[in-house]
Amino acid sequence: MINAMHRSFALALASMLALTPAQAQQYPGGSHAIAGPQGTLVINSGFVNNLNVHTFQVYSFLFKPKSKTGSWHQIPVLEGDDTNNLKFVITTANTADFLLRDAKVSVSGQKMLLHVAQKKYKDTPYDDDATVEVRRYELQQSPDEQRWIFRLTSVRDAGTKATVEQALHLIPTPPRAGTTRPK
Repeated sequence: MINAMHRSFALALASMLALTPAQAQQYPGGSHAIAGPQGTLVINSGFVNNLNVHTFQVYSFLFKPKSKTGSWHQIPVLEGDDTNNLKFVITTANTADFLLRDAKVSVSGQKMLLHVAQKKYKDTPYDDDATVEVRRYELQQSPDEQRWIFRLTSVRDAGTKATVEQALHLIPTPPRAGTTRPK
């Protein structure tokens, strides 16, 4: 009976330790507001627990343009010109050892940008030739539907030596307006 209790305790402890992701994500749980020249972007981040090391954060984006009549818009991510293929969330991913995918928002000139860094590999993320790809999206208003979107504008390879954190660290962090609740 004591051995069974010890085994149960050991399994529970191992399970709790495995729940901790390898690194902290760019945006911990909650709402994070960034003011930019186009308006205010709110990043909502929530935790998804899979009861193993493959837990992740889900990011969604709300945007309020600077215009006085502007209302809040849910911002999708668009990979190309197909407006039927809109993604309304970005998820992080990790192994027990390191991040596989994360995202970061920046402001450059008059534009708000979303950067998604992801480890790319053939067989496993531990492969020597695994590389980190950084996809850059620009916040734009589509001319036909007046919908605000993050549209893919470029893709770059950060190399085999870079980690997801390092690739995102090179991108300037805009000052955050603090935690907010959209009105």
